[in-house]
Amino acid sequence: MKEDMKWLSQMHIAHRGYHFGRRIPENSIAAFVKAMNEGFAIELDLQRLKDNNVVVFHDDNLKRMTGYDKKINECTLDEIRGLKLLDSNDTIPLLSEVLELVGGKVPLMIELKNKGQAGMMEKATEKLLRNYKGQFVIQSFNPFSVSWFRHRAPNIVRGQLFKKYEKGEIAFYKKPFLRMDVSSSMSKPHFINCEISTLENVKNKLIKNKELLLLGWTAKSKTDFIHAKKNCTNVVFEGFDPRES
Repeated sequence: MKEDMKWLSQMHIAHRGYHFGRRIPENSIAAFVKAMNEGFAIELDLQRLKDNNVVVFHDDNLKRMTGYDKKINECTLDEIRGLKLLDSNDTIPLLSEVLELVGGKVPLMIELKNKGQAGMMEKATEKLLRNYKGQFVIQSFNPFSVSWFRHRAPNIVRGQLFKKYEKGEIAFYKKPFLRMDVSSSMSKPHFINCEISTLENVKNKLIKNKELLLLGWTAKSKTDFIHAKKNCTNVVFEGFDPRES
């Protein structure tokens, strides 16, 4: 398992691909090609459509990226196929298309955007990844989603995502499950990936568990990147080249 995780410490990881606004939209084929050309690992997001297809897209609603005001999980593949990302030539890709494109050239950090019950999305994703030959890890904010992989696909490296939730952002009954001690005990992750503003506090909590890899997201400047790396092993980045001095 540790061999499968080396790249998490060693490679630069481009958030939603190496994207630049309308020219190269996030989570697009163009962003993934650009990341591969630069030698960056790719972080990407998954959503499940109404017809059980798994696509690469971040938001719950399509409006910000396509102008079409509808929840993505209420759509079928036929319904979204023609939608353009930020008026570019790129459309929303299927996970299967991205796996074929990348083909193991760079590692993938795959986030499941599942706010509901674990099962259908996880099963569909695992099926697509089962015969993929490249390096990848899965992660989610939902501990039930990560726990699904713990019990049904324990060979897959899994990460638990954490963030600082704003007041009213989540329902009160979900809060106990999102506490670090509770969610980590459920999902037994191989790594923790935290919002960079919370890293110092999380680092202190994890100091007794030196085996658990700590990552941060998302640095949007070289200054933020350098500062965040003082408190974790690696940082997911966006909008700049982390190799530049």
